[in-house]
Order: sequence, then structure tokens, then C-alpha cells
Amino acid sequence: MRKCQAFAAPLLGYLEDAKKYFGINPEDLNITTEGNKLNAPAFLSICKQMMDKFPKAKKVITTLRGSTSTSHNSWSGIMYDGIKMYVSQKYQITDIVAEAQAPMV
Repeated sequence: MRKCQAFAAPLLGYLEDAKKYFGINPEDLNITTEGNKLNAPAFLSICKQMMDKFPKAKKVITTLRGSTSTSHNSWSGIMYDGIKMYVSQKYQITDIVAEAQAPMV
């Protein structure tokens, strides 16, 4: 993964990817105890760290997903261009359909 990212202009991923593959965590936020506080500003430090690690990157793009319940999630997009962070509107997704269970035979 690191070899591929070294040549990428846009970096696309999520918080778990930054942590798992590159050891990058948000500054001033303990994900284990404060994961419910993840918001767009918390991702700014991740974006900056990714651009520091991969200087050829022109943009870092990620999603901000929230889970209110099994049938209610929120979703927004984030893009950082090295100067400014852009955040989309937050979408409330409430028409989640549960996966059907196959009958036991």
C-alpha cells in the first residue's frame, strides 16, 4: 500500500486505513475512548499527516460516517487540498434495509 500511495496525487481512504497502514492517528483525540467525537476538524490532522507522509499528494479525500442506530446513519464527504478543508453537507440515511436471512434447512 505504501508503495502505491507514494505516487498518488489524490489519496482516498478512511480513518482506519490511515491508522492500520500508516500509523496515523488524529491529534488530540483518543479514538478508543473518544471515537464518538470524530468530526470534520478531527480529520484535518489526519489529512495533514497524510500529505506530510506523501508529498506528491495534491488532495486527501475521505468520508465521515456516523451510526445513530442500525436503521439510521449519517454520511458526509471531506476533501483537503493542502490549504483548505472542504466538507459536504451531512446526509441522513434512514432507509437502510436489513439483509434477509436465509431459512435454516
